[in-house]
Amino acid sequence: MIQDLESVGDSLRGCVLTIGNFDGVHVGHARIIQAAKTLAEAEGLAAVAMTFEPPPERLLHPESRPQRICPLREKLRLLIDAGADY
Repeated sequence: MIQDLESVGDSLRGCVLTIGNFDGVHVGHARIIQAAKTLAEAEGLAAVAMTFEPPPERLLHPESRPQRICPLREKLRLLIDAGADY
């Protein structure tokens, strides 16, 4: 897990990056990650999924306390299982 831009190593510069909340990592998310993986492999790059902690809804609408589908650690595991390298 990379938590800030300062900790991004040189091996990830030039990666194929997909950005989203990815809560639950459903079939649509998996397709996006697989598309990124395909592009990354064609160029010899890493496929990276960037997500947010806390989820944007919790910052934008704290009064409604939106529920998560899965906790962060599970979300990260699901992103890797879907094909993200990082």
